[in-house]
Amino acid sequence: AAERAVSRSGDRWGAVYSQGEYEEFEEALDGAYTGVGLWARRERDGSIEVTKVRAGSPAATAGIRTGDRLRSVDGEKVDGRPVTEVVALLRGDARDEPAGTPVKVGMERGTHAWDLTLRRARLSIDSVTAREIAGGITVIRIASFTKGAGAAVQEAVRRVPAGSGIVLDLRGNSGGLVTEA
Repeated sequence: AAERAVSRSGDRWGAVYSQGEYEEFEEALDGAYTGVGLWARRERDGSIEVTKVRAGSPAATAGIRTGDRLRSVDGEKVDGRPVTEVVALLRGDARDEPAGTPVKVGMERGTHAWDLTLRRARLSIDSVTAREIAGGITVIRIASFTKGAGAAVQEAVRRVPAGSGIVLDLRGNSGGLVTEA
């Protein structure tokens, strides 16, 4: 009933979590999680599209790219399912799968479909990064508001030379803790 209410709200970011999924979400807010290193979103047609692949992750090593479609996880079709549920399948939340355990995924790129087996890994989240670009401007990117992100942004701002410009990049931010935001 809760999932039905959230899906009818029209908020594509709204989600209902099981206890296991919520525990995994809280763990990710600490800056680490067990998974395969891909981010996904549910498209309007119900399909699940890869929106980001973490460099060096099992998904990246296997050649998965942004824009690929996820068709199945461990033999379960994912079209039409909430993204939180799909992510929970990838991470192995229901069976509390640790790093190193296999997960079989069905992928699609254009007209090409394939299956592959990935091994879950313990991955850290680089929630705040800073880099200088032309003209003495520093770009501070916040990928998510995990624990400590606020302090990391403050430190990045302190390092910017006086009189320089700052761009705060929140594109693709996955959200997180309001107190850190």
